[in-house]
Amino acid sequence: MNKEQISRYIMFFFGLACLSMLALTTLSFIPSSKFLGQDEIITQIDSYLNESQKLERQDLMVLLELETLLSPMQHSNIGISFIVDVKVGIGEMLRSLNELISDTAKDYIFAISTIEVIKYIIRVSETIVPWLFSGVLFVGAMFGFCHSFSNRYGLHIALCNQVTKIVVVLFFVLHILLPYSLFATALFSKSIIDKDRTENRTMLHNLHKEIKTAHKKEDFTQRAENSIHSFEKIIVNLPHKVELMAIHNTKHIAMTLFEFVILPIAIFLITVVVLIWGIKTEDRSKAT
Repeated sequence: MNKEQISRYIMFFFGLACLSMLALTTLSFIPSSKFLGQDEIITQIDSYLNESQKLERQDLMVLLELETLLSPMQHSNIGISFIVDVKVGIGEMLRSLNELISDTAKDYIFAISTIEVIKYIIRVSETIVPWLFSGVLFVGAMFGFCHSFSNRYGLHIALCNQVTKIVVVLFFVLHILLPYSLFATALFSKSIIDKDRTENRTMLHNLHKEIKTAHKKEDFTQRAENSIHSFEKIIVNLPHKVELMAIHNTKHIAMTLFEFVILPIAIFLITVVVLIWGIKTEDRSKAT
């Protein structure tokens, strides 16, 4: 046998192997998860996303409680407006603090929603991947049989090659690139911004504790009588409190965009570009 005949036999048995595997997985004799094997990676990604979402929700509750504590003080009529008018800049600064808290709460909602979108993307990809795996086996069988029984390179061979490449690339992107991009994001995030996130959360919780201690847990009448006293406690170092809230807001926006938008997209696009470059390089080498 010459090299061409050997190559045809190899392609025939390759197509037959793909067809047999497709039949076995379709009839559930062999579960497709045995070949896919990404359960551990997906579990780690889910754990990372759930933990991040849990922390975001906890901090959101702290922010909402801060807004609840400060908003009545800004709009109260029991003598506080007089003090605000006398204390130059205090009223405006208190309003700025409330606005910062409100804006930060919106940023937290955005972060929680972004994490939820990523979780849905993973679920959709994991739903599609088994079907793509069957598609890869099918086009692999067609690829092997076409190259086995064809005497020349015709339009049907070119179409078969193109369909095979599209299905294989799509399977590779959803099954390999997407989960490993998110897994790499989790690793980078923990090593790069974990310390900053802890410090930023501590700053928020300390600010919350400081403001909350100024409010006494009493009934409505007693709270109204003590509102001036609470107000005086809160306006102590008020510029510093506004500064802390501004720093927390800025850091949270930066970390959210970096961790859940910029980093995963950058890693994913880099790997896609490398994949496309490899395919084009292979096509050029075949053409020459």
